Amino acid sequence: MPTKSEAKDWGREKIKGLFVGMIQPYDENMNVDEEGYKHNVRKVIDEKTVHGIGIGLDEANSLSLEERKVIFRAAAEAAQGRIITRAYTGCSSVEDTIELTNYAAEVGIDCTMINVPYELAKNQQMIYDFFRRVDEKTDIGIVVWNTPESGHVMSPELLLKVGGLQSVCAVKDVAGSISEWHRAVELGVPNPAWAGEQDWLVSYRFLGNKWNSPSIVLMLQTKGRTPIMDYTNLMFQGKWEEASKIYFSLDHARKVWRKAYASMFNPGPGELPFHPYGYTKYWESLLGFKAGPARAPLPNPTPEEKAWFANEVAKLGLIKAVPAELEPLLQTAH
Repeated sequence: MPTKSEAKDWGREKIKGLFVGMIQPYDENMNVDEEGYKHNVRKVIDEKTVHGIGIGLDEANSLSLEERKVIFRAAAEAAQGRIITRAYTGCSSVEDTIELTNYAAEVGIDCTMINVPYELAKNQQMIYDFFRRVDEKTDIGIVVWNTPESGHVMSPELLLKVGGLQSVCAVKDVAGSISEWHRAVELGVPNPAWAGEQDWLVSYRFLGNKWNSPSIVLMLQTKGRTPIMDYTNLMFQGKWEEASKIYFSLDHARKVWRKAYASMFNPGPGELPFHPYGYTKYWESLLGFKAGPARAPLPNPTPEEKAWFANEVAKLGLIKAVPAELEPLLQTAH
C-alpha cells in the first residue's frame, strides 16, 4: 500500500489496464454477505478478467459505515496482494470520509476512491477544501472520481488543482465529454482515465488513456472467455489489428449490456439516470458471482426480465442454458 508521499509514482506505475467495481452481495436476510464478497474477489483473481478491483462502490449509499468496513476487510483478506484493490470511501460527511479512508489503509487496501460530496460542496473552493482536508488527515493514495451523480462536475482546471494534492494518484472521469477529459490529460491531471469500455481502444491508442473502469468487464467475461482482457493485452503489445478484431466482435454483446443499463442510458419520462444494480447483480449471479437482490429503493428484475437476460447471456455463450425454472417464462420475456 503506498503512502500519500508515494501515491503519484505508484499510480503511474500500477494503475493501468482494466479495473472494475465489485457487486455487493447480500445473504437471504439482506445482510452483507462477507464470505460471498470473498468468493467474488477470489473468482475475479482466478478468472483473470481485470487488473484491479473497486471495493464498496455498488450500493454504497445503502450501507452503513460499519458494513462498508466489513467489505473493505473482506476484500483485503481475499485479495492477499494478488490484485490491486481500491476502496470507495466517499461520504457526504468529510469526517466519515476520513474515517473510512483511514480504515481502508489500516486493513491493507491499496488505494481509495472519493467523489465530490453530494450535499455540502457547492462551489469549486468548497470542493477543493473537501479533498484538501481528506488529504491532510489520511495517508493513502486517492483516486478522484468525477461524476455527475455527485451533483457537481469538476472542470479540467479544478481536476488539475485537486490532482495537485499529495495523495491523489489518479482521476476517474465519467463526467462531461471525452474532449473535456482529453483537456485534463493535456493540462497534466495525474493519471486520468476516461471510463467506458466502448472508448477504451481509441482512447488508449490516440488520447493517452492508460486505465479504464467499466462494469461491462465482469458481465461479458468468465473463466476461459476473456475477450476484453484479451484485446487489452493485445493493445499493450501494440497488436492493433488483432485487438481491433476482438473489440469489434463485441458489438452485439455491448447492445445487450446497454439493455441491462437502460435506467442509466435511457431513463423514463421524469426520471433521473441511476445505476441498475439489481439487474447487473442478477446478470453476474448467472456467471457464478454471489449477489442477491439490490436493497430498496433500487428496483430488481421481474421474473420475465430475468428470463430475457438469462436467455441473452446464454446466447452470448457465457452460460450453457437458461435456468430451468425460467424456461416457461421465455414466451413472455422481452
